[in-house]
Amino acid sequence: MERKILDISSKRLFLDAANHLVMTINNKLKTTNAETFSNPAEFSDRNAALEKLETVRESFENRAADLVRIISMDGIQRLYDSLLSDMTGNREELAFGVGSWLEMTAGKEILNEVVVNSECFYFPRDEPALQGKGKKLRAFIRDVLSRGEESLPDDFRAVHALILKNVSARVKGD
Repeated sequence: MERKILDISSKRLFLDAANHLVMTINNKLKTTNAETFSNPAEFSDRNAALEKLETVRESFENRAADLVRIISMDGIQRLYDSLLSDMTGNREELAFGVGSWLEMTAGKEILNEVVVNSECFYFPRDEPALQGKGKKLRAFIRDVLSRGEESLPDDFRAVHALILKNVSARVKGD
């Protein structure tokens, strides 16, 4: 199963790195260092408000310059190469325990490939409850979660832990 995860993750490496780059840039576009205001006494009229806004204009200009640098093709290439380096641990091939690829890959897609679209697990063909998009994967997840962790083989304990981590992150809204 580890080999299958490595193979699937290797095929998705460049896609997942690109998606992380897009999310990183999106997050950078949403942020600024400018603080909002809280004292109403400093905003007695339009001119006072414009004077206060002048104090944050430089922050916006600096942020704009940073964003231009980030979204230049050079900036994108540097960030992408940095993400790839982090994911692979500067190695040619992915390996467990090396780099951050396992945390940065699209886990649901990989789990679906390993569980549903490979020969690793058997699902009865005529089982109506398992027909339809995502039903086999949900049945697998329910089965793994319904068992006590101690009753699972070591590799399934890791899957169990990843599923619980993902579920608890969704519940918390992370």
